[in-house]
Amino acid sequence: MDALTNIFSRRSIRSYEKKEVEFEKLVNILDAGRFAPSAGNVQDWKFILVNEEDKIEKVGNACLEQDWVDEAQVMVVVCSEPVKEDRMYGDRGKNLYSIQNSACAAQNMLLAAHAQGLGGCWVGSFDEITIRELFDIPEDVVPRAILTFGYPAEKAEEKPKLNLYDVAFFNKWGIRAHDKSEIQRLLSSVLGPLKERFHKLKNLLPSKK
Repeated sequence: MDALTNIFSRRSIRSYEKKEVEFEKLVNILDAGRFAPSAGNVQDWKFILVNEEDKIEKVGNACLEQDWVDEAQVMVVVCSEPVKEDRMYGDRGKNLYSIQNSACAAQNMLLAAHAQGLGGCWVGSFDEITIRELFDIPEDVVPRAILTFGYPAEKAEEKPKLNLYDVAFFNKWGIRAHDKSEIQRLLSSVLGPLKERFHKLKNLLPSKK
């Protein structure tokens, strides 16, 4: 699928089939993370691929009452090494850029999974101490997110999104398009066909068990 269709049709999937994910697809997911942008091209990230059942279960227990997490067939723990951004950009690099870098990598991986027919979900709520101990993560490395992956066992839920008119400004804060109907017309001409394709894709997904 093309890039825009992939972005517009991606949804968080929290129920997965008990079906092994091909190694080639996992490599593509990790590689997509590697190709994300980073401040100063520092690439201060590390990815821990998790496919052992006992560790997946332990990660699920560390994800603070999110009982669905251990349904995943595979996980990626996205970590960063903020000291690398600190060396180049100081506190702003350590406290902001490093987080942004990890977020870009995580989104790339979620999109790569979706493009390959997999479902994925971003988990940000977890017991950091437990995750550190489980994967022997060094003190100067920070686990930022846990991504769950697998073949979807549910249809993607289409959640409401704010209108672009309500979130985008032009050249200055608070300045919206002069003609609201015009921007809506342009959006409809672009998103209409994409939405139709998305609904076709939804129909191909299995029903929730």
